[in-house]
Amino acid sequence: MKRFSTLALLIALSSLVACDIADTDEAPLPGAPNAAPDPADSDAPNGDATLPPVGSTNGDGTHGTHNAHPGGPGAPGNDASPPGNSDGAPPGDDWRDWATTAVDTAHMKATPGPAEALYIDGTVHAGGPWSGKDYEGLRGDHFDFHMADYPLTWAIATVHASMLFQSRRFSVAPNAVLAMSLRASGLQCANGAQAETGCFALDTTRDYPELFTLFPEHFSAPHAAVIGAPHFEASALALFFHWLALDALFGLHTADSPGYFARHPDPNAHFKTLLVAEIEGSRWPGLADIFSRCAGQDILDCCAEQPITVDHVQSVRHYTSALNNATPYDPPLTADDLRRYFAAIQVLYPQVDAERMDAWLAHAFDTAASGEASVSFQQAVRPLLVQLMRALPPVPDDAEVLLRACQNFGHDMLPSACP
Repeated sequence: MKRFSTLALLIALSSLVACDIADTDEAPLPGAPNAAPDPADSDAPNGDATLPPVGSTNGDGTHGTHNAHPGGPGAPGNDASPPGNSDGAPPGDDWRDWATTAVDTAHMKATPGPAEALYIDGTVHAGGPWSGKDYEGLRGDHFDFHMADYPLTWAIATVHASMLFQSRRFSVAPNAVLAMSLRASGLQCANGAQAETGCFALDTTRDYPELFTLFPEHFSAPHAAVIGAPHFEASALALFFHWLALDALFGLHTADSPGYFARHPDPNAHFKTLLVAEIEGSRWPGLADIFSRCAGQDILDCCAEQPITVDHVQSVRHYTSALNNATPYDPPLTADDLRRYFAAIQVLYPQVDAERMDAWLAHAFDTAASGEASVSFQQAVRPLLVQLMRALPPVPDDAEVLLRACQNFGHDMLPSACP
């Protein structure tokens, strides 16, 4: 297995330092956008290590941002081109109009993950109710998790989704993505179970219609083809878009959710509220109570009558902490793994030419591996996913998502929440 032999990627990876995370049961839940890094936060590595830009600008002096929206993953400023020709393209091919989305890596932290294995018992989480009683472990029982029992593309998806979350300043590590699926489905979606809600409990009647309404360019396929078991990879990215939707739809309950979270004394209030909305739905009346009565206290105090929801939030926190303290999963990563990963998420990107994407990923991998058949997952997956993101359409920025929400749900939103 090749670690990285090209000088360019060695330099790019020099800041991907491992973090020493010392989460305890009392550590705050990860996920506060714009919050000061907490050494116990599941996604606040020591030194605040972030992914550096990879490569350079195009050979003609441009940054290839003609189809980028300002502000999210497609924001100008970090056009990460792989080494190759002077414009970062495979030799003999003109790719200047192909992989042109600029990827801003400034907030993408190098948190290791997903974890290799974890035995989930009462030492990890004890809560309830589950099936009407208290329990220890995962969904009512102990669970022996091994990442190698699942497709490698699932591991790639946890990192890709995490990078998307982080690009919008949601401090969500790969293990937090994994923890949300563990809680939502127990990973039973791998066996074809959870067909109606998939690996992340995104249902057909409430969640998917909102995704289709706000992001029709990504969610035009039927729910069963995107979310239904066993589509972990597409579902992990759908969870990111679902959070963008929930965040915008807080306007159903408050005129200024960004100001509310900025003023809240709990730096993880935003993350917790999104987890609550994920379970209860964007239109749950209790959200209005959170935005009024719990403005100065733990938002879970406003969910006392929803014990399952409270346990959901607490269990995701505990699973994430334990996974972050486990050994990171580091199998060999090959070009075929990257191709299989894009094939698994292509349903979200029907406008992308699959053959050209395969060629682009093969070039990016060959550059990283310098002729070797495989590279280290932990060292290579993030820079390689940056190259994948360069060839995908940019994500609508926060202003665009809010505009879409107001256009489609404005009759229910507070007037002052919409521009």
